[in-house]
Amino acid sequence: MYRISRTTGTLKLVTGSPFAVPYPPSPVVQSIAMDPLGQYFWVSTQYCHSGCSQSTDTWKFNATTGVPTYLESGQGACGLLVRSDPSGKFLYEVGDTDPSSNCSMSGLIPALWGFSINRTNGAMKNVSGSPFKSPNADWFLQDGLAVTP
Repeated sequence: MYRISRTTGTLKLVTGSPFAVPYPPSPVVQSIAMDPLGQYFWVSTQYCHSGCSQSTDTWKFNATTGVPTYLESGQGACGLLVRSDPSGKFLYEVGDTDPSSNCSMSGLIPALWGFSINRTNGAMKNVSGSPFKSPNADWFLQDGLAVTP
């Protein structure tokens, strides 16, 4: 994690960085989404230890020190791309329709997951109707996820 100079744009490593994810060991970070209100961020990780799994972890961001605090491991659905909506009330992930899939990237049915965000603790809760099946989506072309108000 880096602090960005507002005047020069230079980066300075935040004391204690890099910050380890408490569990699982050695995850692969897939995507990071910052809360537009600057309070939380979510890290989508994939890990393969006795099978593969995916989770999206919630972190609280300290804007003064730049030091994050790990809060919880949340939902998982092979979400390789996570984005927050502009209001900070919702989080969306491109993923699979089956949250228990092994994220093997074969036989997956693409979907868009929606989560409401608890503004008190950053916790994610599945929104009604989620996952939203996307039969026309190409699993490997996920970079175009845009969330607008």
